[in-house]
Amino acid sequence: MYSTILIPCDGSEASTAALDHGVAIADTYDATVYLLHVVNVGTEIAASGMAVGEVMNTLTDIGHEILSEAATRAEDAGVAYEKELLEGIPSEAIGEYATDRSIDLTVMGTAGRSGVTEHLLGSTTDRVLRRTDTPILIVPDADSANTDSGSYAHILAPTDGSENAERAAPYGADITHHTNATLHVVSVVDVQAEGGVFNVGGVSEEFIDHLEEQGHEAVSHFSDRVRETDVDIDLRRSVTHGTPHEALREYVADNEIDVVVVASQGISNLASQHLGSVADRVIRTVDRPILVVPPAD
Repeated sequence: MYSTILIPCDGSEASTAALDHGVAIADTYDATVYLLHVVNVGTEIAASGMAVGEVMNTLTDIGHEILSEAATRAEDAGVAYEKELLEGIPSEAIGEYATDRSIDLTVMGTAGRSGVTEHLLGSTTDRVLRRTDTPILIVPDADSANTDSGSYAHILAPTDGSENAERAAPYGADITHHTNATLHVVSVVDVQAEGGVFNVGGVSEEFIDHLEEQGHEAVSHFSDRVRETDVDIDLRRSVTHGTPHEALREYVADNEIDVVVVASQGISNLASQHLGSVADRVIRTVDRPILVVPPAD
């Protein structure tokens, strides 16, 4: 599934964590890593007031040093790589590079946390994530990732029963198979959202049973898509309750999940929410790498 992996490098802790995960995946899949650094001269000139040539030379030297350090990590892992330094707007350059080279997977980092609970998703990562038409692995910095980049044992695939959500099934199955991991397929039932927050009379047991049945159907359909891939993996299925991103975060912690595989869009049976919005909250609150599968063309 992955023969070409793009890893944009900027020298930050989050970028380094992403590099380690990208190199480990490349080693697993015998893929080639493309190490890319983008020099954004315009932004630096505006910030520093320096001459164009002086800024360009300084940023180019820094960029080559970052790429050299990244290449050393790839060499140490025995992974084939190419490296390139470009000038431009990072998100645009990364997207064009990925398209021109038919990249199978892009691996990028988050940028720490804003406040107590949510990651500050870097502007470049955010823009690439929302524009890409290929899978992208979003990796928290090493201090918060709680995942060994060289070993995945438990992988989570949330589903709301939609066709778009089920697009993640082959990706979840494939990485689970290649890493000899266990795939957890989970649907979240949000009783409060479905019943209405202003329903002072509460909801009936029959209504809750109906929601649970929908959740089990979603898990079953997703599991069927996994089986269609003809890979032999350990599969666990579960339906849980709560606000989707919060329930998934708890599931991740309780089950020692290493990676979450989620579709970027989907029509949810959870109060008509978009799975895309759930995916966004998961990326910002779950301290694990998140493999985001883009929607169908």
